[in-house]
This record gives sequence, C-alpha cells and structure tokens, in this order.
Amino acid sequence: MRHSMRRGLVLAALAGTTLVATAPAAFAQTTSPEAFGIEGTGALGLAPTPDATLSNPNPATVPSVGIPLILNATALTASVTTNSATATVGGLDTTGIAIPLLGAITGSTITSSCLVNADGSFVETTSITGLNVGGTALAPGTIAPNTPFLSIPAVATITLNQQVAGPVTGSQTVNAIHIDLIGAAETINIASSTCGPFSADTPVASGKGLALGLGLLGSVGVGYGAVYTRRRRAPVL
Repeated sequence: MRHSMRRGLVLAALAGTTLVATAPAAFAQTTSPEAFGIEGTGALGLAPTPDATLSNPNPATVPSVGIPLILNATALTASVTTNSATATVGGLDTTGIAIPLLGAITGSTITSSCLVNADGSFVETTSITGLNVGGTALAPGTIAPNTPFLSIPAVATITLNQQVAGPVTGSQTVNAIHIDLIGAAETINIASSTCGPFSADTPVASGKGLALGLGLLGSVGVGYGAVYTRRRRAPVL
C-alpha cells in the first residue's frame, strides 16, 4: 500500500512538474571530456550543473542546487583536462523538502573520476561517504562498477558507480549515483565524469594566457633585436 501511494505521488508530482517546466525535456550529452555535479533528464529538465568542459568554465563550482521533491545537493565542483574528468558533490540531503519521494536522503563527499590512457584503456572510480536513502545505508568500502544499491518497487532504482559508454566513440562515462524514476522517464545523475578518446595534443593557450604568452615572446624578441643592433653599430677597433 505504501509503495502504491508513493508511486502515485511520484507520477502526480512529475506530471505537475511537466506542466510548468520551461527547460528542455532532456539534455543529450555530446562532449568529452566533461564533468558535472548533477543532472536531471526528463520532466525535471535540470541541465548539467556545474558543467565543466574544455570550452566551458573549468574548473566549475556551484554552492547548491535542488531538485524539487527529490533532493538538495551542495558544494558541487567539476573539472576536466584533455584526458581526464572529475566531479564532486559535497553533500546530499532532503532538508526543507515536504514530500521526499525517495525517503530521507543524506550523503557527503560523492566523487567520480575518469582517466583515459594512451592505449585506450580507462580508469573509472567512484567514492561515496555516508550515503543513506530511505533508511538504507551504504556500507564503507570499494564500490564495484554498476552496483545496485536500492530498488523501491514501482518508484525508483538507484545504481552506484555506473559505468557506461560515453557520448562519442572511444569515450566512457562514470556516474557516482544514477537514479531511475520508474514510470516517469526521468533519470538523475550525481557526480558524473566523462573522458576519452585519448588525445596526445596539448590545448593551445587562449584568451588572457595567449596574450601574456605573446607579450613575453614579443619582449624577448625586442630585447634580442636591440642587442643585435647595438652590436652591429659598435665601432670596429
């Protein structure tokens, strides 16, 4: 009976959210490397936040963000390099949420990372501390890839250290926490990192870094030119 009531609340709440949602129904990830703290696809329409890529702000930080009826996330950070990505959420809770559909949620220091090696292999890791969802607590220790953590019949399933193919050929994605809301075409990813394929190229400096670099190069060139000119004009003894 309790699960049936909760399922009804999930569907009703998400149906109401759909009516007022102004964001796109889904955000198709197309970039690698990429890292973000949290994302909701479907009716919730929460874009990756904060979203770090080689062209977006990097590293990126956001103090807090909430998904109505589900959870609050705090201290979110994300960063990438050419061949790696890291995402961290400092805390999860349901403080101030009148009807937490998954039950009371607590958690701290949720982190994922993805590294692609020159041989095309990947190192994907997840670390989660103090996770408790609806009274089910995560035991300390290493989290195996694609670990089923919790299943609430007709409501949701939660997978930890989800490792799946990335958005481009030769890339991989690791989501520290992946939540599927059953019957609502809704997923939530927490602390997500995507990397690959391997690139041996070093990004060219841009913006202020490029200007400074060119300025220093110009200064060296001017100095060398001045010395060379003085040497040529010096009288021969």
